Amino acid sequence: MKRISKIIGVITVMFYLTSSSSFAADFSCTNSVDISDLGVEQFEEKYGNCLLSELSWVDELGFDDTMITFLGLTLTELGYWRNDLGAVAKESIGAYQREKGYVETGELTIKEMSELIETIEKMNTPDVYLPSGGDGEKPAIYGSTEKGYVSFEGTWKIEGENIAYPYNFSRYECFKQSCRAVEINLKVSGSNVNMYSPNIVDYDVLEWNEYDFIIKKSAETDDGCRKNQIHVNVELKEVFQITKQMKTCKLLGEEGNLSSPRISRLVGSWDAGMELNKKNLNDSHKLMSSKMQVFLKEFYARHG
Repeated sequence: MKRISKIIGVITVMFYLTSSSSFAADFSCTNSVDISDLGVEQFEEKYGNCLLSELSWVDELGFDDTMITFLGLTLTELGYWRNDLGAVAKESIGAYQREKGYVETGELTIKEMSELIETIEKMNTPDVYLPSGGDGEKPAIYGSTEKGYVSFEGTWKIEGENIAYPYNFSRYECFKQSCRAVEINLKVSGSNVNMYSPNIVDYDVLEWNEYDFIIKKSAETDDGCRKNQIHVNVELKEVFQITKQMKTCKLLGEEGNLSSPRISRLVGSWDAGMELNKKNLNDSHKLMSSKMQVFLKEFYARHG
């Protein structure tokens, strides 16, 4: 998989090289044209149905040899390549085109090649291992309300969702008067893992009882758009968060607006991370050929 990532990088660089070159003015798959002002999407739209063999200027960049290697490795990962590298240009590409519903030519178009690159990037999603906080569906909780100090940690999982997404880990330290939390979110994109800067959040204690307590974000850290309350039951080792959106606030972006209160549950972070890794693996299997999917299903049925 690492070899494929390097090849993808080479191919991407070659695309940028072609986009900065000057060619003849009239468009044709077989004739060179000036694409210096084209973005990636415009490039694919214009050249998407052109066969690689028709693009003579690609050969001039030495792209053809690299492409053969890339195709062999990529189609091997996807389960289409069955013969030696020399046969990949016909048999494996044809099998790929046939299953995807494309015209079976045995030669890739720019559009099909772009799809292959995107597919293999999705298959390169790395595993992420979160800190070992808690066990299974229970977070880690230390201390006691009686002694006036409790710390707890784990991964937030939205109720009704099967997977804790995105990858996240939070640790809270609480006294009778106040709490402070360190919250970390990770974003996985293709083969890259990006960690956002740890977020330090202060909480006020609303209630502190014999076996449980309730906290909410302090005025300094509250964004004014949503109200959060975290309920901690030390005896049962249960932690829930209720999030309500204020009517006067309309959030934009990925989060969107909450139409009703959202309930999240803090669970063991290690198992939550492993669960998401397993989902990513299953998703990558769905990108493979149908025959490879059948093989993997039978393999895992036998070996677990």
